[in-house]
Amino acid sequence: MIKKLDILDFGIYICIAFLLPLYTKGIPILMIVLVFTAFLRKSTYVNISKIILDKDFLILITPFILMLIGYFYSTNKTEALLNIERGASLIIFPFIFYFFKNNALCCKSKYVFKAFVAGVVLSYIILWINICPEYMETKDTNLLLYTSFSLFIKTPNHLSYNVLFAVIIILLNLLGTNQILFKNQTKSNKIVSFLLFFVLSIFLFQLVAKSTIIIYVFAIITIIVYAYLKKHIKAPILIFFFAMLVGLSIFSLSVPSVKVRFSNMLNVFVHNSEINYNKPESSTLRYSAIKSSLELIRENWLFGVGTGDVVDKLDEHYSENNYVAAELKHTNPHNQYLRSFLMSGVFGLISILLIFFLLVKKALEKKSVLAVFWTFIMIFIFAVDDMFIFRDGVVYFAFFTSYFVFCHPSAKSSVGIENNNKS
Repeated sequence: MIKKLDILDFGIYICIAFLLPLYTKGIPILMIVLVFTAFLRKSTYVNISKIILDKDFLILITPFILMLIGYFYSTNKTEALLNIERGASLIIFPFIFYFFKNNALCCKSKYVFKAFVAGVVLSYIILWINICPEYMETKDTNLLLYTSFSLFIKTPNHLSYNVLFAVIIILLNLLGTNQILFKNQTKSNKIVSFLLFFVLSIFLFQLVAKSTIIIYVFAIITIIVYAYLKKHIKAPILIFFFAMLVGLSIFSLSVPSVKVRFSNMLNVFVHNSEINYNKPESSTLRYSAIKSSLELIRENWLFGVGTGDVVDKLDEHYSENNYVAAELKHTNPHNQYLRSFLMSGVFGLISILLIFFLLVKKALEKKSVLAVFWTFIMIFIFAVDDMFIFRDGVVYFAFFTSYFVFCHPSAKSSVGIENNNKS
């Protein structure tokens, strides 16, 4: 018999997944409720000593523990506290997912992914409703791109991470690799899956998040090649998806503002000796931040500069080296590996690498293609963004990572568990 508390917890997890692309500010309240309900269970008190000794749990919470330690040798205590508050998801989600694995409804956690995809689709609808009146009046196509289009909900980069994962979930379902969205591969279900995939792919390109689009292209190519090798699709389908990718890319690059963003990124890497550091363009800012971070890491490689002093130390370095635009914008490293290394020293970098090692290990143990691709995209996203300093980023990462570590069923057992519950 399913307990009411199990139903309540399960419903809250569904709500969190739905809200991730829409309104992360409302999620902390739901997290607090889940912590509260966890302590209403006798099993929590019985197993509380086990969680403290659980290696997986300890690996997941290590970045947060290092944030706490870094507070004590930070000069900027106020910023340190803000970072700790934003990073609290890194300990709360592992805690509540550790106990959620005993929930009677945990085997139905595919509904978490359904809710997440529904949230991404709804975010796209909301953005169109929001921008349509102004677009109809001005006919300015720039309103349909980047910040002008997405900022009603969140920044284009952070929203693009949500859209990217939703696209991968849908495509894996469409190609028959999983049954998360639709259990039966009927013609109508395939049509719906393809339409969702195509529409959300357009959504992703509208956000013009350069790094995410590059990750998207590599991820989609990998998935369709994998599906072809596994004989889930035939050669014509493979060719069709390649043609669609090429078409989307060419169409996007035909838009002047999009072309300029990618051209600037390419110029920074090809002609980095000729960079104008006074130019506040995103690729220039990122290059300045990465260069400064690496130089500061050499001086603070063991323990880092502290949880609250990363931006202050970078600003000092920008000023000393005349990186005018980066100093004016107080630019972050835009790389979580570098930020963790700079903040907590070599231990910070190791803590991130251990999490990805754990994710890979769990994905291989459970033979989950979805978990593999979650790990794949997050490894690359960490290379282009500071995920742990923004609520959108840290909640998103901590939620799904904790799920994949503690609750995601193996590919073989998931079907059997579901059938047993039905009987």
